[in-house]
Amino acid sequence: MPAKARWTLEISALPERGVEVAFGERGASVCGAWRRDVDPKTLSELSEAILVSVARAARRGRAGGDGAQRLAAAGAALADAVLPPPVKSALANADPGASLTLTVDGELAAAPWEAMVVGDGLLADLMDVGRRLTLPGMAPGRAGGDRRRILIVADPAGDLPHARRE
Repeated sequence: MPAKARWTLEISALPERGVEVAFGERGASVCGAWRRDVDPKTLSELSEAILVSVARAARRGRAGGDGAQRLAAAGAALADAVLPPPVKSALANADPGASLTLTVDGELAAAPWEAMVVGDGLLADLMDVGRRLTLPGMAPGRAGGDRRRILIVADPAGDLPHARRE
């Protein structure tokens, strides 16, 4: 069985305006780096639209209808604003079971990047997504050679029976 693709996507705020996006396969060189002129207010509004849609669905106990459409529209707009076409295409065409490490800086950490729509669905529905946060003065990588791993499973809205069983 061939190894599943392991991608990395780094999104960093630029000092003036916009974001820098780097994308590649983990362990290989970066496939590309792009600067995207994105208004911080637009990012904030799209993030808010996504979070409101998710919160409404959680309160109702179901997703669907106009809430799902609003979530998809905001997720598609976020992807269009931030992801260059080659990155969107690569993510949309990734093999099932592929994984993505999403690295964001502290300024962008609150955005629901996993809800970006690429191809036929939300990024988090198409592949395994993990987040890595970078902060000013934080050294990249792990301290020492320790390979500890942690998985946090939560059910804050009480609507995830599988998470509760974990």
